[in-house]
Amino acid sequence: MARTITLKDIARRAEVSVATVSLVLNQKASRGTVRISEETIERVQRVAGELDYFPNLSARAMSGGKTSIIGLVLNEIKYSSAQLPLIYGITDLLDHAGFSLAMGRVTLGSPDIETEEIRIANRKGFDGLILEPTRVFLQEAERFKDSFRDWRHVVLINRPAAADYTTVGVDQEKMGYIATRHLLDLGHRTVAFAGRHPGIEDHDDPNAPSNMVARYRGYLRAIGEADCEEVTVAKGVDLLESENKVTAVYCALSYDGPDLLAACHDRGVRVPDDLAIVGQDESREKEIVRPAMTTVDMRSEELGKVAARAVTSLVDGAEVEDVLLKPELVVRESTGARVVVVEGSGSFAN
Repeated sequence: MARTITLKDIARRAEVSVATVSLVLNQKASRGTVRISEETIERVQRVAGELDYFPNLSARAMSGGKTSIIGLVLNEIKYSSAQLPLIYGITDLLDHAGFSLAMGRVTLGSPDIETEEIRIANRKGFDGLILEPTRVFLQEAERFKDSFRDWRHVVLINRPAAADYTTVGVDQEKMGYIATRHLLDLGHRTVAFAGRHPGIEDHDDPNAPSNMVARYRGYLRAIGEADCEEVTVAKGVDLLESENKVTAVYCALSYDGPDLLAACHDRGVRVPDDLAIVGQDESREKEIVRPAMTTVDMRSEELGKVAARAVTSLVDGAEVEDVLLKPELVVRESTGARVVVVEGSGSFAN
Protein backbone atom coordinates (compact mmCIF):
# COMPACT_ATOMS: atom_id res chain seq x y z
CA MET A 1 0.00 0.00 0.00
CA ALA A 2 1.34 3.45 -0.95
CA ARG A 3 2.39 5.71 1.90
CA THR A 4 -0.01 8.55 2.71
CA ILE A 5 1.31 11.93 1.59
CA THR A 6 1.47 14.45 4.43
CA LEU A 7 1.86 18.21 4.72
CA LYS A 8 5.49 17.61 5.71
CA ASP A 9 6.16 15.89 2.38
CA ILE A 10 4.74 18.84 0.47
CA ALA A 11 6.62 21.35 2.63
CA ARG A 12 9.91 19.52 2.11
CA ARG A 13 9.62 19.46 -1.69
CA ALA A 14 8.22 22.99 -1.97
CA GLU A 15 10.88 24.27 0.45
CA VAL A 16 8.42 26.04 2.73
CA SER A 17 7.15 25.49 6.26
CA VAL A 18 4.36 23.07 7.15
CA ALA A 19 2.36 26.06 8.39
CA THR A 20 2.61 27.69 4.97
CA VAL A 21 1.40 24.50 3.26
CA SER A 22 -1.54 24.29 5.66
CA LEU A 23 -2.53 27.90 5.02
CA VAL A 24 -2.35 27.47 1.25
CA LEU A 25 -4.28 24.19 1.07
CA ASN A 26 -6.95 25.47 3.46
CA GLN A 27 -7.28 28.60 1.28
CA LYS A 28 -6.33 30.96 4.09
CA ALA A 29 -3.20 32.36 2.48
CA SER A 30 -4.71 35.74 1.66
CA ARG A 31 -7.20 36.18 4.47
CA GLY A 32 -6.83 38.50 7.42
CA THR A 33 -3.21 39.33 8.26
CA VAL A 34 -1.75 36.25 6.56
CA ARG A 35 0.01 37.11 3.30
CA ILE A 36 1.81 34.58 1.09
CA SER A 37 3.17 35.38 -2.35
CA GLU A 38 1.37 34.14 -5.44
CA GLU A 39 4.55 32.34 -6.47
CA THR A 40 4.64 30.36 -3.21
CA ILE A 41 0.92 29.56 -3.40
CA GLU A 42 1.30 28.23 -6.95
CA ARG A 43 4.38 26.18 -6.00
CA VAL A 44 2.65 24.55 -3.01
CA GLN A 45 -0.45 23.75 -5.08
CA ARG A 46 1.67 22.31 -7.89
CA VAL A 47 3.65 20.09 -5.53
CA ALA A 48 0.46 18.90 -3.82
CA GLY A 49 -0.88 17.90 -7.22
CA GLU A 50 2.33 16.15 -8.23
CA LEU A 51 2.27 14.11 -5.01
CA ASP A 52 -1.46 13.28 -5.37
CA TYR A 53 -2.14 14.75 -1.95
CA PHE A 54 -5.59 14.28 -0.46
CA PRO A 55 -6.53 15.78 2.92
CA ASN A 56 -7.30 13.44 5.80
CA LEU A 57 -10.93 14.40 6.27
CA SER A 58 -11.48 12.18 9.29
CA ALA A 59 -8.53 13.73 11.11
CA ARG A 60 -9.73 17.19 10.21
CA ALA A 61 -13.20 16.41 11.55
CA MET A 62 -11.82 14.94 14.78
CA SER A 63 -9.84 18.11 15.37
CA GLY A 64 -13.03 20.13 15.17
CA GLY A 65 -12.51 21.37 11.62
CA LYS A 66 -14.95 21.29 8.71
CA THR A 67 -14.60 18.89 5.81
CA SER A 68 -16.93 20.92 3.55
CA ILE A 69 -18.57 17.65 2.49
CA ILE A 70 -22.30 16.93 2.64
CA GLY A 71 -23.54 13.34 2.45
CA LEU A 72 -26.64 12.27 0.52
CA VAL A 73 -28.55 9.04 1.17
CA LEU A 74 -31.64 8.37 -0.97
CA ASN A 75 -34.32 5.76 -0.47
CA GLU A 76 -34.72 4.88 -4.13
CA ILE A 77 -33.58 6.14 -7.50
CA LYS A 78 -34.08 3.48 -10.20
CA TYR A 79 -37.75 4.08 -10.89
CA SER A 80 -38.03 7.78 -10.07
CA SER A 81 -37.40 10.39 -12.74
CA ALA A 82 -37.59 13.01 -9.98
CA GLN A 83 -34.32 11.97 -8.34
CA LEU A 84 -31.87 13.12 -11.00
CA PRO A 85 -33.03 16.76 -10.98
CA LEU A 86 -33.08 16.53 -7.18
CA ILE A 87 -29.41 15.49 -7.17
CA TYR A 88 -28.57 18.21 -9.69
CA GLY A 89 -30.24 20.85 -7.52
CA ILE A 90 -28.32 19.69 -4.45
CA THR A 91 -24.99 19.57 -6.29
CA ASP A 92 -25.48 22.95 -7.95
CA LEU A 93 -26.14 24.81 -4.72
CA LEU A 94 -23.44 22.99 -2.76
CA ASP A 95 -20.91 23.83 -5.45
CA HIS A 96 -21.75 27.53 -5.27
CA ALA A 97 -21.60 27.38 -1.47
CA GLY A 98 -18.14 25.79 -1.46
CA PHE A 99 -19.23 22.30 -0.43
CA SER A 100 -18.83 18.91 -2.11
CA LEU A 101 -21.43 16.13 -2.30
CA ALA A 102 -20.71 12.54 -1.29
CA MET A 103 -23.49 10.18 -2.34
CA GLY A 104 -23.95 6.99 -0.38
CA ARG A 105 -25.68 3.79 -1.40
CA VAL A 106 -29.38 3.90 -2.23
CA THR A 107 -31.15 2.20 0.68
CA LEU A 108 -34.13 0.75 -1.24
CA GLY A 109 -35.98 0.93 2.06
CA SER A 110 -33.40 -1.15 3.94
CA PRO A 111 -32.83 0.16 7.49
CA ASP A 112 -29.56 -1.80 7.67
CA ILE A 113 -28.10 -0.02 4.64
CA GLU A 114 -29.39 3.29 5.95
CA THR A 115 -27.79 2.78 9.36
CA GLU A 116 -24.46 1.82 7.78
CA GLU A 117 -24.47 4.83 5.45
CA ILE A 118 -25.14 7.19 8.37
CA ARG A 119 -22.25 5.61 10.26
CA ILE A 120 -19.95 5.99 7.26
CA ALA A 121 -20.89 9.66 6.93
CA ASN A 122 -20.16 10.12 10.62
CA ARG A 123 -16.86 8.24 10.46
CA LYS A 124 -15.67 10.30 7.49
CA GLY A 125 -16.54 13.49 9.28
CA PHE A 126 -19.08 14.89 6.83
CA ASP A 127 -20.31 18.30 7.93
CA GLY A 128 -23.93 17.47 7.20
CA LEU A 129 -26.27 14.86 5.76
CA ILE A 130 -29.30 15.01 3.47
CA LEU A 131 -31.38 11.90 4.06
CA GLU A 132 -34.47 10.42 2.43
CA PRO A 133 -35.30 8.26 5.45
CA THR A 134 -36.78 4.78 5.65
CA ARG A 135 -39.85 3.96 7.74
CA VAL A 136 -37.61 2.61 10.51
CA PHE A 137 -35.78 5.93 10.76
CA LEU A 138 -39.06 7.82 11.06
CA GLN A 139 -40.30 5.41 13.72
CA GLU A 140 -37.06 5.56 15.72
CA ALA A 141 -35.79 9.02 14.79
CA GLU A 142 -34.80 9.90 18.35
CA ARG A 143 -32.47 6.89 18.55
CA PHE A 144 -30.65 7.90 15.37
CA LYS A 145 -29.56 11.20 16.89
CA ASP A 146 -26.51 9.44 18.33
CA SER A 147 -25.49 8.04 14.92
CA PHE A 148 -24.23 11.28 13.38
CA ARG A 149 -21.68 13.72 14.79
CA ASP A 150 -24.33 16.47 15.02
CA TRP A 151 -27.92 15.40 14.34
CA ARG A 152 -28.87 19.06 13.92
CA HIS A 153 -26.95 18.99 10.64
CA VAL A 154 -29.22 16.26 9.21
CA VAL A 155 -31.95 17.36 6.79
CA LEU A 156 -34.79 14.98 5.91
CA ILE A 157 -36.37 15.22 2.45
CA ASN A 158 -39.86 14.28 1.29
CA ARG A 159 -40.88 12.66 4.56
CA PRO A 160 -43.01 13.70 7.56
CA ALA A 161 -41.30 15.72 10.28
CA ALA A 162 -39.60 13.56 12.90
CA ALA A 163 -37.96 14.21 16.29
CA ASP A 164 -37.01 17.85 15.68
CA TYR A 165 -35.01 17.14 12.51
CA THR A 166 -35.14 19.84 9.85
CA THR A 167 -37.46 18.65 7.07
CA VAL A 168 -37.94 19.89 3.51
CA GLY A 169 -40.34 18.44 1.00
CA VAL A 170 -43.19 18.86 -1.44
CA ASP A 171 -46.82 18.66 -0.36
CA GLN A 172 -47.60 15.04 -1.28
CA GLU A 173 -51.29 15.24 -0.41
CA LYS A 174 -51.65 18.28 -2.65
CA MET A 175 -50.20 16.22 -5.51
CA GLY A 176 -53.00 13.69 -5.30
CA TYR A 177 -55.57 16.42 -4.88
CA ILE A 178 -54.62 18.64 -7.84
CA ALA A 179 -54.22 15.66 -10.19
CA THR A 180 -57.65 14.28 -9.31
CA ARG A 181 -59.32 17.69 -9.19
CA HIS A 182 -58.04 18.45 -12.69
CA LEU A 183 -59.69 15.31 -14.07
CA LEU A 184 -62.93 16.00 -12.21
CA ASP A 185 -63.02 19.57 -13.51
CA LEU A 186 -62.76 18.19 -17.04
CA GLY A 187 -66.04 16.35 -16.44
CA HIS A 188 -64.84 12.87 -15.49
CA ARG A 189 -66.88 11.15 -12.79
CA THR A 190 -65.06 7.81 -12.53
CA VAL A 191 -61.47 8.67 -11.71
CA ALA A 192 -59.08 5.92 -10.59
CA PHE A 193 -56.04 6.09 -8.33
CA ALA A 194 -53.17 3.90 -9.59
CA GLY A 195 -50.66 3.20 -6.84
CA ARG A 196 -52.52 1.03 -4.37
CA HIS A 197 -50.14 -0.52 -1.86
CA PRO A 198 -50.73 -2.92 1.05
CA GLY A 199 -51.82 -0.80 3.99
CA ILE A 200 -52.50 2.34 1.96
CA GLU A 201 -56.17 2.46 2.97
CA ASP A 202 -55.07 2.49 6.62
CA HIS A 203 -53.56 5.95 6.85
CA ASP A 204 -51.84 5.04 10.13
CA ASP A 205 -50.25 1.80 8.89
CA PRO A 206 -46.48 2.21 9.55
CA ASN A 207 -45.69 -0.26 6.76
CA ALA A 208 -47.38 1.79 4.03
CA PRO A 209 -45.15 4.23 2.09
CA SER A 210 -45.85 7.66 3.57
CA ASN A 211 -45.67 9.57 0.28
CA MET A 212 -48.14 7.24 -1.40
CA VAL A 213 -50.51 7.42 1.56
CA ALA A 214 -50.46 11.21 1.34
CA ARG A 215 -51.15 11.21 -2.42
CA TYR A 216 -53.98 8.74 -1.88
CA ARG A 217 -55.40 10.97 0.84
CA GLY A 218 -55.40 13.90 -1.61
CA TYR A 219 -57.20 11.74 -4.18
CA LEU A 220 -59.85 10.80 -1.64
CA ARG A 221 -60.39 14.42 -0.67
CA ALA A 222 -60.96 15.44 -4.29
CA ILE A 223 -63.42 12.65 -5.15
CA GLY A 224 -65.16 13.21 -1.82
CA GLU A 225 -65.77 16.86 -2.70
CA ALA A 226 -67.22 15.75 -6.04
CA ASP A 227 -69.25 12.92 -4.45
CA CYS A 228 -67.68 10.37 -6.80
CA GLU A 229 -66.88 6.69 -6.35
CA GLU A 230 -63.39 5.55 -5.32
CA VAL A 231 -61.53 3.21 -7.69
CA THR A 232 -58.00 2.03 -6.83
CA VAL A 233 -55.58 -0.27 -8.66
CA ALA A 234 -51.96 -1.20 -8.05
CA LYS A 235 -50.82 -0.15 -11.54
CA GLY A 236 -52.41 1.83 -14.31
CA VAL A 237 -52.31 -1.10 -16.75
CA ASP A 238 -54.60 -3.01 -14.38
CA LEU A 239 -57.43 -0.74 -15.55
CA LEU A 240 -57.21 -2.26 -19.02
CA GLU A 241 -58.16 -5.63 -17.52
CA SER A 242 -60.85 -4.20 -15.25
CA GLU A 243 -64.60 -4.06 -15.77
CA ASN A 244 -64.76 -0.66 -14.06
CA LYS A 245 -65.95 2.04 -16.45
CA VAL A 246 -63.08 4.33 -15.60
CA THR A 247 -62.57 7.32 -17.90
CA ALA A 248 -59.59 8.92 -16.14
CA VAL A 249 -56.70 7.90 -13.90
CA TYR A 250 -54.03 9.49 -11.74
CA CYS A 251 -50.87 7.35 -11.90
CA ALA A 252 -49.20 8.16 -8.58
CA LEU A 253 -45.92 6.33 -9.36
CA SER A 254 -43.33 7.99 -11.59
CA TYR A 255 -42.91 5.14 -14.07
CA ASP A 256 -46.57 4.09 -14.18
CA GLY A 257 -47.92 6.82 -16.45
CA PRO A 258 -45.59 6.08 -19.39
CA ASP A 259 -46.17 2.33 -18.92
CA LEU A 260 -49.93 2.84 -19.13
CA LEU A 261 -49.61 5.13 -22.14
CA ALA A 262 -47.60 2.47 -24.00
CA ALA A 263 -50.11 -0.25 -23.06
CA CYS A 264 -52.99 1.91 -24.31
CA HIS A 265 -51.21 2.38 -27.63
CA ASP A 266 -50.65 -1.38 -27.97
CA ARG A 267 -54.31 -2.19 -27.23
CA GLY A 268 -55.94 0.55 -29.26
CA VAL A 269 -57.16 2.54 -26.26
CA ARG A 270 -57.28 6.20 -27.28
CA VAL A 271 -55.75 8.73 -24.90
CA PRO A 272 -57.41 11.00 -23.84
CA ASP A 273 -60.64 10.10 -25.71
CA ASP A 274 -61.10 6.70 -24.04
CA LEU A 275 -58.90 7.27 -21.00
CA ALA A 276 -57.40 10.49 -19.65
CA ILE A 277 -54.08 10.09 -17.80
CA VAL A 278 -52.25 12.24 -15.27
CA GLY A 279 -48.71 11.05 -14.51
CA GLN A 280 -46.41 11.66 -11.56
CA ASP A 281 -43.10 13.59 -11.67
CA GLU A 282 -42.18 15.97 -14.47
CA SER A 283 -39.51 14.69 -16.87
CA ARG A 284 -38.38 15.05 -20.47
CA GLU A 285 -39.84 11.67 -21.45
CA LYS A 286 -43.33 12.78 -20.42
CA GLU A 287 -43.01 15.85 -22.58
CA ILE A 288 -41.91 14.05 -25.75
CA VAL A 289 -44.24 11.01 -25.67
CA ARG A 290 -47.40 11.21 -27.77
CA PRO A 291 -49.80 12.25 -26.57
CA ALA A 292 -47.62 14.38 -24.27
CA MET A 293 -48.43 13.58 -20.66
CA THR A 294 -50.07 15.81 -18.09
CA THR A 295 -47.98 15.46 -14.93
CA VAL A 296 -47.70 16.53 -11.33
CA ASP A 297 -44.37 18.33 -11.04
CA MET A 298 -42.60 17.74 -7.71
CA ARG A 299 -40.24 20.66 -8.44
CA SER A 300 -37.38 18.32 -7.67
CA GLU A 301 -34.51 20.58 -8.72
CA GLU A 302 -35.82 23.38 -6.52
CA LEU A 303 -36.33 20.90 -3.68
CA GLY A 304 -32.69 19.84 -4.02
CA LYS A 305 -31.54 23.42 -3.75
CA VAL A 306 -33.77 24.03 -0.73
CA ALA A 307 -32.36 20.94 1.00
CA ALA A 308 -28.77 21.93 0.21
CA ARG A 309 -29.35 25.50 1.38
CA ALA A 310 -30.87 24.18 4.60
CA VAL A 311 -27.99 21.84 5.45
CA THR A 312 -25.26 24.38 4.65
CA SER A 313 -27.06 26.99 6.74
CA LEU A 314 -27.23 24.54 9.65
CA VAL A 315 -23.53 23.78 9.31
CA ASP A 316 -22.84 27.52 9.46
CA GLY A 317 -24.83 27.76 12.69
CA ALA A 318 -27.97 29.42 11.35
CA GLU A 319 -31.52 28.55 12.36
CA VAL A 320 -33.55 26.89 9.61
CA GLU A 321 -37.30 26.34 9.36
CA ASP A 322 -39.01 23.39 7.71
CA VAL A 323 -40.05 23.98 4.09
CA LEU A 324 -43.03 22.48 2.25
CA LEU A 325 -43.14 23.35 -1.45
CA LYS A 326 -46.35 23.36 -3.47
CA PRO A 327 -46.44 20.97 -6.44
CA GLU A 328 -47.44 22.18 -9.89
CA LEU A 329 -49.69 20.61 -12.49
CA VAL A 330 -48.24 20.64 -16.01
CA VAL A 331 -51.21 20.14 -18.32
CA ARG A 332 -50.61 18.48 -21.68
CA GLU A 333 -52.41 16.34 -24.26
CA SER A 334 -53.03 13.17 -22.22
CA THR A 335 -55.97 14.81 -20.45
CA GLY A 336 -57.29 16.64 -23.51
CA ALA A 337 -56.82 20.08 -21.98
CA ARG A 338 -54.92 23.11 -23.24
CA VAL A 339 -51.21 23.08 -22.30
CA VAL A 340 -50.68 25.18 -19.17
CA VAL A 341 -48.78 25.13 -15.88
CA VAL A 342 -50.93 25.55 -12.78
CA GLU A 343 -49.74 26.08 -9.21
CA GLY A 344 -51.05 23.68 -6.59
CA SER A 345 -54.58 24.96 -6.00
CA GLY A 346 -57.80 25.95 -7.71
CA SER A 347 -59.72 24.76 -10.76
CA PHE A 348 -57.84 23.68 -13.85
CA ALA A 349 -60.24 22.88 -16.69
CA ASN A 350 -59.25 24.60 -19.93
